[in-house]
Amino acid sequence: MFAALELFFSMNDKHIDFKKMRKMFPASIKNSGNEAWSTDDIQRMVKYAKSSRTRALIYLLASTGCRIGAVPELKLKHLVDMADGCKAILFYEGTKEEYWGFLTLEANSTLDEYLAQRKKDGEILDMNTYVFRKAYRFVQNCNVYC
Repeated sequence: MFAALELFFSMNDKHIDFKKMRKMFPASIKNSGNEAWSTDDIQRMVKYAKSSRTRALIYLLASTGCRIGAVPELKLKHLVDMADGCKAILFYEGTKEEYWGFLTLEANSTLDEYLAQRKKDGEILDMNTYVFRKAYRFVQNCNVYC
């Protein structure tokens, strides 16, 4: 909250005691819930999910424990097949936050169903294809995705 102000004043050679200023503001409130999703919570979300994309996303988040911010940059090249029908996923590739997450068998099969649906709809998937798309529509008379 103070970082932008602190940088502004330091770049303009204005000295303000931010340590004292921080003490004047109330403590921050935790934004997230106090506990992890239960198995019942996940089953309820999947039950009411209308699309295979949403189901795959729920399972991926629950299985890997990754943050939602990691999902938009995931590409097929970040998925690695493992033994017993599981997958490993490389998150934040090339950054200092890079780490591996793992999909359970159920999460893997749901993700495979979603990708199969995209192939069935005519999308050409390669290693640089994003794992999740916001939305897509294949135009019948041309070979362009809209």
